Amino acid sequence: MKREFCEGILNELPIACACIKVTRDQRNEFCDFEYVNVNNAFEDITGLRREKVLHKKMSLVGNSEFSKNGIEWIHLCKEFIQKGQSINIEHYSKDLNCWFRLGVKNLSWDSEHILLYLEDISVEVQKLKELKQEAEIYKYMSFHDSLTKLYNRAFFEVELKRLSTERELPLSVIMADVNDLKYTNDNLGHHIGDQLLQKTAEVLKSCCREGDIIARVGGDEFKILLPKTSHKDTEKIISRLIRTCNITYVEARPLSVSFGWATKMTDYEDIEQIQRKAEENMYDYKLRLKENVLKEDVKIKVYKSANRTLAISDKPPAISARVKSLGSKIKPLHIKMT
Repeated sequence: MKREFCEGILNELPIACACIKVTRDQRNEFCDFEYVNVNNAFEDITGLRREKVLHKKMSLVGNSEFSKNGIEWIHLCKEFIQKGQSINIEHYSKDLNCWFRLGVKNLSWDSEHILLYLEDISVEVQKLKELKQEAEIYKYMSFHDSLTKLYNRAFFEVELKRLSTERELPLSVIMADVNDLKYTNDNLGHHIGDQLLQKTAEVLKSCCREGDIIARVGGDEFKILLPKTSHKDTEKIISRLIRTCNITYVEARPLSVSFGWATKMTDYEDIEQIQRKAEENMYDYKLRLKENVLKEDVKIKVYKSANRTLAISDKPPAISARVKSLGSKIKPLHIKMT
């Protein structure tokens, strides 16, 4: 009764199903499978017509799209016989542009009959892809600045802790501050201020190496982590940054950015103090710009002087205190380099 009932509802199922039975040789050993019944959905999806497969051995009916793509149903059924438990695999059909779940399970009326089913899971797979994409977007947004597409402060702090180890020494930190951002926002509009920040990000990326950590950490502030980079090599990167800024224009004005840097040479040095030194050096240079100290032919040389290597015990230059008190009053000097 169970058998007749199961076969009766086979055609009502939306999932493609085929009822098959184990065939044995004269020694009662497994040799093949035989199609007992298939439903309409099975015919529609596989293209195997009922009259062509019923009471035929599975090994002789292997010309479906799924077999051509390496999914040999007979192997699935053999594996089921050997393991004695249900089997599920996922398969993408290029011809049908669909994802399917292929499965084999035992039928209840006897152990010699097996249900082979084929379920279209394209919608399910698409939803999973969308969820994965959303998760990747949220992850990206949590560690990136939306305007410049650079890393944000949160990611920078994570990487600072990760890279502040002996094997990454010398570790250099560059502090960059965009000059005149407030003036630009107030007088030219925030959309021009955004362009200023985006151009700065492009310059930083173009002058740094793969593996360097570049982040926008504040409104007009950027930081760069340079693992395994000496003070001398950092100066070379700064030189490239200066030259690139001087040939980069926003609203017919060259990009003006103040830089400062410091290098952690030994493991016992505090990375927070290294960051403070980089920031102090940046403010020192910003003040030198304001006081019109820099000359066209010595700009990089003075940059190096302002960012000299300081020992941990050195006191910050007295000029730094004055810089902080000046705050937004500082106006950079735009100098064109030769």
